[in-house]
Amino acid sequence: MHGMASTLTFHFRPQGPGRFVLGGFLSVWLCGWAAGEVFVLVMLSRLLREWAAADGPLGEGTASSTGMSMGMTAALSGFLLLWVSLWTLGGIMALREWLRCFWADERLVLNAEGLTLRSRLGPFGRRRRIPSEEIRHCEVRGRGQHQGALVVELTDRVMELTRLGTGSERQSAADALNAALGLRPGAAPPTAGEGVEAMAPRLPRRWQELEGAMFESPVLVPNLANRRLQTAVMAVVTGVFGALTFLLCRSALGQASYWIPAGIVALLALGCCWGTLWLLLGRRELRLEHHQLVVQRRFGRSLREVAQLESLELVEVTDSDGDAWYKLQGHRPLGKPLTLSSAINNAAEPRALGLWLHQRTQIPYRDAIPSQSEREQQRAATVLALKQRLGESGRAGSWMLKLVEQIEPNKNPPPAPPP
Repeated sequence: MHGMASTLTFHFRPQGPGRFVLGGFLSVWLCGWAAGEVFVLVMLSRLLREWAAADGPLGEGTASSTGMSMGMTAALSGFLLLWVSLWTLGGIMALREWLRCFWADERLVLNAEGLTLRSRLGPFGRRRRIPSEEIRHCEVRGRGQHQGALVVELTDRVMELTRLGTGSERQSAADALNAALGLRPGAAPPTAGEGVEAMAPRLPRRWQELEGAMFESPVLVPNLANRRLQTAVMAVVTGVFGALTFLLCRSALGQASYWIPAGIVALLALGCCWGTLWLLLGRRELRLEHHQLVVQRRFGRSLREVAQLESLELVEVTDSDGDAWYKLQGHRPLGKPLTLSSAINNAAEPRALGLWLHQRTQIPYRDAIPSQSEREQQRAATVLALKQRLGESGRAGSWMLKLVEQIEPNKNPPPAPPP
């Protein structure tokens, strides 16, 4: 890659008539969204003005000429504030999709320094660079080439590059990138028994290793920056529910009908408060030792050992919706396996974590995700078992089995002989 003499550039823009259908729908929806946004903001402004102009302490007097109490006014104001926040977020996301239909531009540039993605959405631009040594595979994923996105699988995650352009343009870019990087064009990413061990282990971004005097051994924890952001968001939600609980309880002192909504909101506030405390003071840690991986739980200054893991295994399970989940499980001498990491429809992150832990602690690691040939053998074994059960189910089953066996050879008819 470092010896590349030329630069590959791919340019993607919105294509296809479907974007006009989606863009038209979003245009109508955004008009309704704007009307709802203005209506709720005006209502919220009126409630806040009436609240500020009301005479007497909270819970006494009248909030407006309709006889609404101060507690109910405050509760309604808090609800509208939360609702308009979510409504605004939904509008921003819809506006992004609208811009993606009509005013978007994405460029991929591959050179000796790596792969650079330059995205422009409306007046906003963004630039991201991916070192070439981190790229394992490029492909178009999704339901058909016209719907799938061009993605790149890295050592620790899967990153979407673009959904713009036509399906053939994205597929051509994937093939060209694989060829330029020396990867197998059109091949699936490696699975069990297909050279996974040859991938350089890399710690996923969602995790962080900590060392220092306060730790007996290095520990692996969820990324602290992400944790702080989650704590801040949960603290804001807790504050909103706490304020609503206080106002409803003040109103309930004068009117018993407020006790039921006050109790419901108080339970929500307590749940959010516990979530905030856990994010702030508690976490699950993986203590890294030689030939041993210890799961421990920390809350404040207290530390409790949960399990000692003797091996790791990456497994694939299917949920009720047919989605594939990939789980990195730790096996202990007694008890069920512990799930350390999971991801839906892609095994890159849990696989990277398992390989990294295997290299770091030297405990056994097994990739149990079946290869393509193993999947075909499993399907063949399932079909054979179903045929046996069908043949043993009685005359009707035997008749259906014969009918199936007569149809199967005709599914792939032999090619016609040459003239």
